[in-house]
Formats: sequence, structure tokens, C-alpha cells
Amino acid sequence: MDYDFTRLSTRSFEQLVQSLAASIIGPGIVIFGDGPDGGREATFDGRINFPSTTDPWHGYGVVQAKFRQRPEGGGKDGEWALTELKKELGKFNTSTRDLQKPDYYLFVTNVVLTPVSNAGGKDKLTEYLKSKKNSLGLKDFRIWDYDQLRVLLENHSDVRTAYTAWIASGDVLAKVMELIQPKRSDFRAVMCNYTSNGQVFGFFRKQLEIHGH
Repeated sequence: MDYDFTRLSTRSFEQLVQSLAASIIGPGIVIFGDGPDGGREATFDGRINFPSTTDPWHGYGVVQAKFRQRPEGGGKDGEWALTELKKELGKFNTSTRDLQKPDYYLFVTNVVLTPVSNAGGKDKLTEYLKSKKNSLGLKDFRIWDYDQLRVLLENHSDVRTAYTAWIASGDVLAKVMELIQPKRSDFRAVMCNYTSNGQVFGFFRKQLEIHGH
């Protein structure tokens, strides 16, 4: 399934990432709320069963999310993501901030990072993170872009369900109509008008909760 993350705000995307990270990493994750985040949306410290139970991370890790409201596609999104990554990693080498350097780093963004070998966005971010291993003391890292998030949401239904009203509004509208069996003949037209203005996502989510979905 495709998702439309542009319906989210920067903060709600960060919350989605925090929820997904908590679901994958486990209850030991520490979530940060609004305000200066010190280069992180969440942290963990210790042994976690990620990226796999046979090769787990063990140490201090940072989760950082970067949201682009209007992705442009292609190389421009990759360049934007690389610029943002450089800014975030730079914070750990700023003496005035005195931030703990991570052993593990998880960079998450809503943009598509092109897979072109060497020249694509994904390879550029990967190479940059590799180049910073020595100066930061990084043991390992992962990058979650749009395509990776899409797969992760498919495998973590609890998080997907919680955010469906915002990232897949068309499917939610159809489901709500099925659940509440509207009697107004113009219900579909009325609801489509409201959803185009972004006014009733909360209503849809509430209806799904009421009906146990």
C-alpha cells in the first residue's frame, strides 16, 4: 500500500516515527516530546533485537526523523535529506552542546531516496554515514526512507492503524461509510469535500475506535 505522509505535520511525522521505533526496538526506548530535541526523537541504551536477533545492536542509539512537507522527487529530495543529515550529525561534534555521541544511528525521512548505485540518494547518505564512523564512533546505522517506512508499516499494524486516518484517507472514508451505513444520499460527496479540506480525520478515527477497528 502507498501512503501519503504529506498529510502529516512535522510533529505528527515525528510521532509516527517514535511509535514505529518503539514497536520495533521495544519498551526500553526513550521518547522526546516537543521542544529542542538535542539531535534525536528517541534514544535507547543497551541490547535490542534490531536489526536482527542474531546481530543485535548493543549500546547507545539515537533515532532522528526529518520531514519534508512537499517532496519534489528525484535527486532534489536526496540532496535535501543529505543536507539535513549533515546538520544533525554536526550537532554531536559541537562542543557547546555536549551531546553524547551515539554508537548506533537511525535516520528516518518521508522522502524517497533513489536507489541508483553510487549516485542515488540512498547511497549518498550511506557513504556519508560511513565517513563519519571514526569521528563519531559509530558502530552501525540504518536509514529508513519512504519505501522502508511503507514496508515497516505493513508489518506493524498497530502503528499503521493509529495513523491510517492521516496517511490513507481514501481507505478510511470507505471503511467509515461501511461501518456507520450513512443514510444521506449525498454522504459521500459531503465527506469527500470535508476530507479535501482536512477537517474530519479525527472524526474518522473516532468512528473506527467506536466500532472496534
